[in-house]
Amino acid sequence: ITWLGTWHGLSYTSLSNPIKFNAISYPENSSILLQNQISAVCQSPDGTIAIGSDGGGIVFWDGVSNQKSGSFSIDSPNSKMGSASILAMAYDKDGNLWTGGYNNPLHRLSADHKSSEAFSLVNNIKGAISDFITDILIDRYDRMWVLTNGYGLLKFNPKTTITFDPAASLRFEGDTGPYILY
Repeated sequence: ITWLGTWHGLSYTSLSNPIKFNAISYPENSSILLQNQISAVCQSPDGTIAIGSDGGGIVFWDGVSNQKSGSFSIDSPNSKMGSASILAMAYDKDGNLWTGGYNNPLHRLSADHKSSEAFSLVNNIKGAISDFITDILIDRYDRMWVLTNGYGLLKFNPKTTITFDPAASLRFEGDTGPYILY
């Protein structure tokens, strides 16, 4: 199944019939979605679909039972989210969900969805002024790449501080950035 997040809800299609799209929208499917502005979709290692919205946080949907299995937002207990804007999501090898968005620092939600931690790029990058994350990728070597609005592509390690060093950034080694500026 291919999932597409849109400003009008969630759509999906299967490889067996790629021309037919099925729509899930709010309020018709309020048992699944909290709102229609779907900005990120990600599948966990156990098959749960995480649906991120720009303003409504995250909804978890179990595709096997075809039911919402939970949600998480700025108002959730133990939440360290900076805002409910979820523009990017990625699961790591341990099943933790990493998220980011507009004015929303990089955020790690535990695999059991009970605890969270924020990693502000403002604090981790000397001289940075913004936490605006547009995409997150965790590669096969478990390295995290964070695309930001204003600081380009960064390799992120939550245990270190990123230092801007243009010469080092061209080597793609260490904790430096930006790798790509736009």
